[in-house]
Parts: sequence; structure tokens; C-alpha cells
Amino acid sequence: MGFFLTGLVSFHTVEEITVRDANRERWSVTGWFYGPTESLVAQEHPPLSPSLLPALLPFSEDSADWAQWVNPEYLSEKSQDRIQDMFLDQSSVQLQQFIAPDVYAQILAESDPWSTATLLGPPHLRSYLEATPAPASKLSALLAFLRSSSFARLLAKLTSIDTVAAAQQLRRFEHGHYTLIHDEVQEPFGLDVTLSLQPTKTEWEDSWGGATHYIADKDELLRITPEANSLSLVLRDEGTLRFVKFLNHMAPVSRQEVAMVFDIAPSDSDSDDEE
Repeated sequence: MGFFLTGLVSFHTVEEITVRDANRERWSVTGWFYGPTESLVAQEHPPLSPSLLPALLPFSEDSADWAQWVNPEYLSEKSQDRIQDMFLDQSSVQLQQFIAPDVYAQILAESDPWSTATLLGPPHLRSYLEATPAPASKLSALLAFLRSSSFARLLAKLTSIDTVAAAQQLRRFEHGHYTLIHDEVQEPFGLDVTLSLQPTKTEWEDSWGGATHYIADKDELLRITPEANSLSLVLRDEGTLRFVKFLNHMAPVSRQEVAMVFDIAPSDSDSDDEE
């Protein structure tokens, strides 16, 4: 029999059970004991620090031509207006083949940055690999472009949102990797920007896990699955949380990406409220 304590917004999941005999099943009886939050016992693990999250840093100044990186399909004013309308209506959009195909192929052809990747924890918050590409690589130049003022201006064209800083990670989820929602460490609200770096185009199946789930209270608002060379833009405001579901043994490929959170510039109405 097992007991564990849940927090005010934290979630739990059964990790994974694999058996050779397909006829075997997992049976259990589960239930909850409810009580006042003031009586919650102390956690056995030490408190988590928000410093575990990637830091929000100002943009680097960059005048790079968008056409050096971005698929020309997304650079016309007509296309940008259409994408902006979709984003304003749904608060999210996923752009296929975002990086110019020849550039994307060059990035994938480079040496593997994951051989020296670091496994991030702690396990009650996250488990995935973080890598740093070689300084002179095409991938390193791409990361610099994505955290530049030039890219921030392109995001403004696509979303109508002005941003002032960004946090960035080059990360990979292999079998058994995940992220969790935790009471003590919650991501800053902002514009989530995720560039998928899948090596091949694969029809991702829900049964594999590994998708990003956006939730509010008990409702799932959005689910995004990895897709090669796609850019996902999601406005995550107060009350909306996200996690990457456990990537199980059925997935034939890993999930790899550039994950970013952009800090949104205060609006004029926010400034008026402060005054």
C-alpha cells in the first residue's frame, strides 16, 4: 500500500508498466483523504527553488535577415496577417516547415549535440536532457537568432505581442522523460515558443506520450505533439499550466526541440493600472 501527498496545483501520474505477457493487467484501489491545507505535513524533499527554471534574459541585438532562417512562406505580409488572425482567435498556432528546408537539413546533418547532454532533475519536477551545441555550429547560430531582437520582431508580426526577454533551452526527451506541474516552481506566464527539431517527419501517436498538455483547473485546453520543423506559439496566461507527458517505451523516436518562454511587454492598460 502506498501513500503520497499532493499539493494545491501539482499533478501525479502512473509512470509506466511493461510486461511480457499481454494478458496481465494492473489492478488497484485508489482514493483520497481530504483536509484543510494548513494541516499538510512537511515534504520529505527539500524545497525547490524557482532558479531551477531557465532564466529570462534580454534579447541580443541582431539585424539578421529573416530569409536566412525562415521559410519564405511566413515572410509575406498577407501570410503574417493570416497567422496573426488565427493566433488572436485561438491564442495558439502551429506553423509547419517553419525553418527554411535547406537550413533545417544542414542543422540535422551536423554532429550530434546530445552526446554531451546533461540530465536535468530533480525527478519530482522534471527529467529530460539539456544540450549545448558547438559554438561554431549552425544549430548554435539558430539558437542565437531565436533569442535575438530580430526574431522578437517577427513574433510581433505573427502574434501582435511585443516581448522583452526570453528563456531558452535545447532539450531532448527520451524514454522515461517528462515534466511535472509543481506548487513550488511554476513557469512565468508568457508566450511559449517551441521549435521542434525532430529528425524525420513522424505521425506522433497519443499512445506514445511525450505531448505538451495545457490545462486550466481540470480542463485540458490544448495538446501539442512533436512534428519535425514546426514552430508552436501558445499564449499562456494566468491560470494556465503545462506539462510534457511521460514518453513511454512505445515511442520509436525521442522528442527534441528548442523550448522558449518569451516575457510579454507591459501593455498601456497595465501601466495605467499601476498609476
